[in-house]
Amino acid sequence: MIAYLLLGIVATVAIFSIRALRPAPKSEEEIAKFNAEVRRLTDKLREHALESIKVSISPDAPMDSFASKFGGYAAWPADKEYPTDKRSKPLALLAQINLQDLPENTILPRVGLVQFFIAVDSSWGLEYPSRKRTIDEIIADPRGYRVVFHPEMFEETVTVREKFNRVDLSSLPFEGERAVTFELERALCSPSDYRFDKVVSDLGVLDEDVIDAAWEVDSYGGCRIGGYATFTQDDPRMLKPTEDWLLLFQMDSVKEHGFDIMWGDVGVANFFIRPSDLAALNFDRVWYNWDCC
Repeated sequence: MIAYLLLGIVATVAIFSIRALRPAPKSEEEIAKFNAEVRRLTDKLREHALESIKVSISPDAPMDSFASKFGGYAAWPADKEYPTDKRSKPLALLAQINLQDLPENTILPRVGLVQFFIAVDSSWGLEYPSRKRTIDEIIADPRGYRVVFHPEMFEETVTVREKFNRVDLSSLPFEGERAVTFELERALCSPSDYRFDKVVSDLGVLDEDVIDAAWEVDSYGGCRIGGYATFTQDDPRMLKPTEDWLLLFQMDSVKEHGFDIMWGDVGVANFFIRPSDLAALNFDRVWYNWDCC
């Protein structure tokens, strides 16, 4: 009985403490000023919006081996070496983008197949810079991920499932495979993108509540090709501030049509590429990162 009484007292104290900490309601004038600041910020972000292709999960399975999809097995030519990790184990297909499926855009060419592979290990192929390997060495010689571009559709294929029966798909950030669809849009700069401060520099010091409210106005995250990137922690490109690295592909933690993608604790994965490499369709030096809360 005494225990229940004590619990009641604790609960009552907690309720009054929460009420005491709750900020007083804002006046109409304060609310109007706050909303004006949010509009000023979103207007500035729209001025600097970038072309981006939103990638959505379809309720359907891929139509064939060349379809754009998340997961499953990659379409692969018989005369090309399949990517492996540092233990010589085949990498798993994270995403496959058939460029013919994309809406008209200025990010990627109209023909070809881009595939994103990662290792199925405890870090999903992510390697952190260390004394043994710098970030430049990791990018030049990735051992836990790979991005492969096939400039033309190939007729002779191998069934990866049969030839590479060690490809482990059981521990990816999702289960199974699913077709994806695309939509061209203008993406706003997310507050976690390293360019955000530069984009809004002439607005002065911004209130965190204003930034949070602007975040709710438009979608910054999600799965996408091109545009600005989103992070749960810091933008790794701040490690190389003098270099220009574009977002090539982003896979966020999302759930659509029963297909659940989860990077750790609601994280997000990004692949970056230099403009010169993208223009040359050279995907050998791509920077991969993922983080979570």
